[in-house]
Amino acid sequence: MIRKLVLAGVGALACVLWLPAAAHAQSAIAGLVKDTSGAVLPGVTVEASSDVLIEKTRSVITDGEGAYRIVDLRPGTYVVTFTLPGFQTFKREGLDLPANFTATINADMKVGSLEESVTVSGASPVVDVSSNSKSQVLNRDVLDAVPSAKTIQSLGQLVVGVSLSSPDVGGSRAMQQTYFAVHGVGASGTMVTVDGLITNGTMGDGAVQAYHNEAMIQEAVYQTAGGAAETITGGLNMNLVPKDGGNKFSGGFKFAKSPESWQGNNLTDDLKAMGVTGVDKISNFYEWNAEQGGPIAKDKLWFYGAFRHARYDKPIANTYITPGNVAYPQAYQQCAASGNCEQGISDEKMDNPILRLTWQVSPRNKFAIYNDRAMRLRGHAMNALNDPQTASFVWHTPNFSTGSAKWTSTVTPRLLVEGVSRTTASGTTRCSRTASSPSATRPSGTKTSGRATTASDMSGTRRVCSWVTIPIGTTSPRPRRT
Repeated sequence: MIRKLVLAGVGALACVLWLPAAAHAQSAIAGLVKDTSGAVLPGVTVEASSDVLIEKTRSVITDGEGAYRIVDLRPGTYVVTFTLPGFQTFKREGLDLPANFTATINADMKVGSLEESVTVSGASPVVDVSSNSKSQVLNRDVLDAVPSAKTIQSLGQLVVGVSLSSPDVGGSRAMQQTYFAVHGVGASGTMVTVDGLITNGTMGDGAVQAYHNEAMIQEAVYQTAGGAAETITGGLNMNLVPKDGGNKFSGGFKFAKSPESWQGNNLTDDLKAMGVTGVDKISNFYEWNAEQGGPIAKDKLWFYGAFRHARYDKPIANTYITPGNVAYPQAYQQCAASGNCEQGISDEKMDNPILRLTWQVSPRNKFAIYNDRAMRLRGHAMNALNDPQTASFVWHTPNFSTGSAKWTSTVTPRLLVEGVSRTTASGTTRCSRTASSPSATRPSGTKTSGRATTASDMSGTRRVCSWVTIPIGTTSPRPRRT
């Protein structure tokens, strides 16, 4: 039995590692390239460069319709360059690409010498014309500037149309489950992902969400309407884009505290008339968060790590810490009459470490792994009129973890320049990076064509295909001459 479980686990991990990740988790740049007469230009090399890419530059080649698409891009500032021999180089600078966004960048290229180039600097597109989703992107500047409890729930309160089951006031709900609702769809319709991978728990029909370290978030995307085919719920769909590190060591330290003396007293005469002797408040609230990122191997392996420590002490309405030698009902009445007893306190603690590694295996393959662990303790969970010493209970979650291993491949299906689509149903094509003649070694037991065909793939690599391998008894379309 154990052996079967181990094999199943290894198989599941292999599926995660070797299958390309869904491109919807990140952003893309797409568009159309034409010449000055309006004719489309196939074969144009399009490069997207940015410091947020561990490989620095990602490139594709326009297809026969002059279209291109560069997928799985991290949010950041990009420079897009279009080059084709015999035409002026066209460059678009200062493209601010947010998360979960497809920027449409078209180019008109003029005939000119190789030394000529045209550089365009302008405003970034603000509308994603390729998607029907309604999303709000909260970048790092917003996350740092707006006072909040630094949780995904408190940040969600900033988005129009999003409401919470229990509003987080002053961090009072920072360590307790609070649920989103949008357009009438509640907790079970909320989907939380990190880099496109689902982190919802299986409890409560998927309503239970993880406790993420807010420092790891580069951008948070809150999708409140619409969505593509991969959107599996009708409620709030959230994607947290994590930090990767970089080629320079950088870090930070944050500290927050809310003194009890800064709070007002909401115990009004009307509440007292209804029997309220004490209201919910915060007596001790502080947290600190330290983070560090940088290169292990420049342009090859990056790391990012953070550690958060938080403490929240929250007095609960109509509770008192009473002497143990008196029954609680009588002791409560005495405390309520005198007002000299300390309120019962729900004490909450959390340590939240995270580590993320990003490895550029090859120019086309990237591997990222992360673990985000929340070690949470709620010492006295109780309601009004409960005895803190006997009726409260302890919530101890020593291992509340989320993590993933993600393999991203930018390899896309190859297209024949000669105009004939390759059919994988009838066979595969053997290609090499150097030209190969019809006299190349032929696979045994197969029929072969005797003509070399030139092909290019969307990643920009020119290939010369020597033998078309066809299983016995099948046929393959013959490439036409151009």
